[in-house]
Amino acid sequence: MNHRFFFPFLTVIILLNAAVGYSENDPMIINSGKAEFNGKEISLSGHVVVEHDLGSLEANQMTLVPEKMNEKIQAKHLSLKEDVNIALKNAGKLSCHLAEIDFSNLTGKFYGGANQEFVAYTEFFADKNGESVPLVVKSREMIMQIAQENDEPNHSTKTSVSNINAEKEVTVNYNNDFMASADQASYQRVKCCDDQDQKNKHLAGLITLRANEEHGVCQITNRNGDMITSDNLCIDTNQRQLFFAYPKGALYTAQNKDVRNRIDFSSDTMTWEDKVNSLTLRENVVIHQNGLGTLVSDKDVKINQETVDGKKQLNTILSSGKTVIRYMEQDKEIAHILTCHGQVCVDNKQLKTTMDSPSAMSGKILRENQVSFQDPMGDIFADKLIIDYINTDNNLKPVKITLEGNVHILNRCSVDAENKSDFIQYAIADSVEYTPQAKEITLKANPNSRVLFLDKVNNLQVSAPALKIRRDETTKKESIQGIGNVRFTFVKKEIEMMSSEFHLDPTQK
Repeated sequence: MNHRFFFPFLTVIILLNAAVGYSENDPMIINSGKAEFNGKEISLSGHVVVEHDLGSLEANQMTLVPEKMNEKIQAKHLSLKEDVNIALKNAGKLSCHLAEIDFSNLTGKFYGGANQEFVAYTEFFADKNGESVPLVVKSREMIMQIAQENDEPNHSTKTSVSNINAEKEVTVNYNNDFMASADQASYQRVKCCDDQDQKNKHLAGLITLRANEEHGVCQITNRNGDMITSDNLCIDTNQRQLFFAYPKGALYTAQNKDVRNRIDFSSDTMTWEDKVNSLTLRENVVIHQNGLGTLVSDKDVKINQETVDGKKQLNTILSSGKTVIRYMEQDKEIAHILTCHGQVCVDNKQLKTTMDSPSAMSGKILRENQVSFQDPMGDIFADKLIIDYINTDNNLKPVKITLEGNVHILNRCSVDAENKSDFIQYAIADSVEYTPQAKEITLKANPNSRVLFLDKVNNLQVSAPALKIRRDETTKKESIQGIGNVRFTFVKKEIEMMSSEFHLDPTQK
């Protein structure tokens, strides 16, 4: 026969033994408006408040299941319902509709309900520099793992949270900037390895978000409007880093007060350094920006940003290894392809792209490692390439292309990409400037050197300190103007140079 005992305005002190991390020095204090004991469990109602080693627990209703009753009580299970608020020691705060804490298995389960749809976990932690960073995790269900640690100085056991698993419609608000959504998430808390750093002894840790295998959700946005989808992502709250697996997304950069440019990208992996506004994309990198075109790299690409007046601006895109940029002239459907085997820097503030060729062990740049510029009209090779842009109508447009060092040019007479004709024009220069709007190209030679130009169809040879070529878009004809001491025939060493560089004989008619 069960006996029920009612205690109005109850204040109970329960001493839990060391098996669950409580000792005589760590009492569990329960305050409630009403209590009922039926011989098996204690039911509490009203504004229930529990103070113990795990933290402070509040709810409208609470049930405590003791394992045995004598001078000491071992709590086996706690159930909390309606307006549940838990302030965890050495952690954050958790609120939900229903909570089930199993001390024998050291787990806690939390659920949303009619009055509170989502479980919410909130924490303010310090990063490696001691700066306070907020974190809010929400989901319909959460499971918490409880850890026990020996507190040697006090000869007792301390209870803390080791990790939290969130399920169903998970959202993570990180640093009041990033908002992540996922099907699943886990939050693994870590401790500082430096015992002397007492302030940061208990840090946050790693948040891992994942999408379900089929039609899963795992994406992150921020106040800037950037959006990234990923198979999974990990947030290291101590290092202020975000790691992505197979990310695909868009960044928005403020070009000026009224203009925002979009940058689309994808890669195998990516690291976002939140503290310094830097993204590093690795392997199979693809980046697209209007005006720049599509950049493809087989190694690392780094995107550097800065925040100005609360808006993020793109500073630079840095690429190493083999990088290919494909730019399409939309009005003519002509593709221009740039290939670089060294460093590529896209400077968005200076509106300039620079490509540098890598040097061999000898210090020289090999032809196969030169920057190349290719389109249906022909090929150009150089040690260095610089493109200057202007921003018009929310779109970048190249206004000048400069090539420097051992420039070699091969031209065709046809622009038909499907039916490429043979090269008919060849040129060697030390530097070249091309202005797309004027359709004008200027070839220059260093002092004591000369520009060499050969037109096989018109049997034309030109040797000069500089050469200017203009193309008439109406007639499709070119005009050539020599500058300085101009000769219309090659000398012997010039013939040998053209023959060596292009594998042809300029003397043949």
